[in-house]
Amino acid sequence: MSDKVPWLVSEPRRIDVTPKPFWPCDPQVAGSKKDMVDHPAHYNASGIECIDAMKAMSEKSSVDAHAAYCWQNCFKYLWRWPYKNGLEDLKKARWYLDRLISEVENGRE
Repeated sequence: MSDKVPWLVSEPRRIDVTPKPFWPCDPQVAGSKKDMVDHPAHYNASGIECIDAMKAMSEKSSVDAHAAYCWQNCFKYLWRWPYKNGLEDLKKARWYLDRLISEVENGRE
C-alpha cells in the first residue's frame, strides 16, 4: 500500500517522549529556532524574561490598553537595545515614548 501512497510509513516509528531539560541549560535548544521563538537571548537578560518584567510592571496599573501598549513597547525596545539592534531600538523606544506622552498629555490614557 505504501507504493500507492508514498507518505504512508510501512512500519510505525518510535517517538522519544523522555522529558528534556529546557532553557537555558539544554544545549540542543539554546541557539535553535525554537529558542529564538520561545526565549530569544535579546529578551532574556540575566535569566529574566522581558515579558515577565512587563507583566510585573503593569499588573496593578490603571493604564488603558493603548497607553499600556505604548509603555510596554517602549520598555521592550529599551530592554533589548544592547543585545539586538542598538540605536534603531533606542529610536523605536523613543517613538513609543513620544506616542505615550502625547496620549497622556491629551487625556487619552
